[in-house]
Amino acid sequence: MLIKKCSLSDVEGLTQLNKQLIEDEKSDNAMNLEQLQKRMQEFLKSEYDAYLFMEEDCAIGYALVRRTAKPLYLRQFFIARNFRRQGKGRVALKLLLDKLKTDKIDIEVLSWNKAAIKFWESCGFTERSRYMRLENSESSFCIRKLAEVNIPEALSLAWKVFCEYESPDYSAEGTESFRKTLHDPVYLSGLDYYGTFDGSKLVALCAIRVEKRHICFMFVDGSYHRRGLGSRLIRHVLNEYKGESVTLNSSPYGLPFYKAVGFVATDEEKTIDGIRFTPMKYIPKSEGEKMPLVKISVRDSWTSDRIKELNKAVHEGLVSALKIEDWDFFHRVYKFSKEDFVFPDFKSENFMIIELHLFPGRTDEQKEAVYREICQNVGKLGVAPADIFIQIIEQPDINWGIGGKARK
Repeated sequence: MLIKKCSLSDVEGLTQLNKQLIEDEKSDNAMNLEQLQKRMQEFLKSEYDAYLFMEEDCAIGYALVRRTAKPLYLRQFFIARNFRRQGKGRVALKLLLDKLKTDKIDIEVLSWNKAAIKFWESCGFTERSRYMRLENSESSFCIRKLAEVNIPEALSLAWKVFCEYESPDYSAEGTESFRKTLHDPVYLSGLDYYGTFDGSKLVALCAIRVEKRHICFMFVDGSYHRRGLGSRLIRHVLNEYKGESVTLNSSPYGLPFYKAVGFVATDEEKTIDGIRFTPMKYIPKSEGEKMPLVKISVRDSWTSDRIKELNKAVHEGLVSALKIEDWDFFHRVYKFSKEDFVFPDFKSENFMIIELHLFPGRTDEQKEAVYREICQNVGKLGVAPADIFIQIIEQPDINWGIGGKARK
């Protein structure tokens, strides 16, 4: 393993690793990749130095150190998932300390990240202080299931926010259709209501149809926007149905928000009774990240031994990028003659097409990681990046028949 001090040209790669770190430690940092990249640039332009840990020209982790702190402050330290439990974290830490010429350094660890706490303690770190936070100090926000007496106030909030933020995207017919749903006892029956309160004031609402696991209403008072209340409320509701898929129909205004909290579109935008909506679904991680079906097409010059190496390289890329289990291995390799597998002359004999059939639900960042990880792994077999074509095919649940039934 080698250690490399980073420059601004390394920011993009550092950002990708930083995003994985945030996911793994379950941080509440909601920055997207663009925001994280800008922050990383600011770090490197100021009082921080970053280092990459390299193996065979592959970055397997990184560290971010505040060089002006006394003692030095290790703000971020990360080893990629498929390189853990091999002693590489300890080796990387020793390389870093040697590079910094120090035997004293401070860190902070999120209190719920038990694996990280165990790792740092095993490396000799001891607790010297306890960092604590009072959330929402300006008021006492709390989330609770609403009682029957709160429902009129909840529906009033829904109408107020709808008129202010969503009605402008609808026709007069759509606005009237929504107003009628708020007074339709048949539609409102079977809903569970959850709300966020600022003291005694209801400031956010989420209503879910229990039987169908379908969110019907999700509104946050406009004066409380951009404070994370919507994200916390919907995650609270999703946690009530932990491990289950939840659906909703998003307005045009709400679409970016729902995508940010993990919902994916399952169909194109529709309009019914003047109401514009995009059907969406939240797929739990344990459900949405299983069973990629892999199809690889190559020329028949590939030997059986090389095919085994190719399968392993692709699978390890999927394990790293999508966090699938190691046993989740469904591959088909098709070998074709020169006449049956035709491509341009400027492609080499190694040219291949890799098709990945996936359940819906992967983010753009995960897909980009798939392309990167597979290309990097297959490249170690002597295949040029230009000779690797990867296609991701996502099919709706109804198109997956498992055990004689459609996947739900």
